[in-house]
Amino acid sequence: MVDINKARLLDGWMFEPDLEWLAIQASNHKKILELGAYRGRSTRALCDNTDGTVITVDNWNTEGIADEYDHDCFRNSLSDHLFSGKLISYRQNTDDYLDYFINKGGKFDLIFIDAWHEYAQVKKDIEGCLKILEQGGMISGHDFNWPGVEQAVKELIPDYNLFNYIWYKEI
Repeated sequence: MVDINKARLLDGWMFEPDLEWLAIQASNHKKILELGAYRGRSTRALCDNTDGTVITVDNWNTEGIADEYDHDCFRNSLSDHLFSGKLISYRQNTDDYLDYFINKGGKFDLIFIDAWHEYAQVKKDIEGCLKILEQGGMISGHDFNWPGVEQAVKELIPDYNLFNYIWYKEI
């Protein structure tokens, strides 16, 4: 059984059925990468339900302005996992981080993309993530209802599956 009690208390745009789906996936994976964290609602669902490690990447930057409030909310909401080492958080652009892992050979068994929503950047994130996904792992993302997300997913992962606003595929 999964636990989303703490996650549902956090501010964010993910509905409870999507949080439960994400928590179930986390319970079956050990090396998780999350692109885009906002205030930590989905991150909390991942961390509270995996026996592994979650790495999250977000620049906490909206329209060119660093949003310290959102970043502080994230850190405060997940301080227990940050201090225990279950969560490793990087404050940088997804491009830089994906390039780092591609070059280092890092691999993940669950990747959840919820950073950008414009087609070109979502496409870039998916392409990078496919290079660091373990064989048999799952790539997934949120906000399939956004045109840019939908277009990139349909182009790069034509046999995707949907659960509410989450798209996913085991590779």
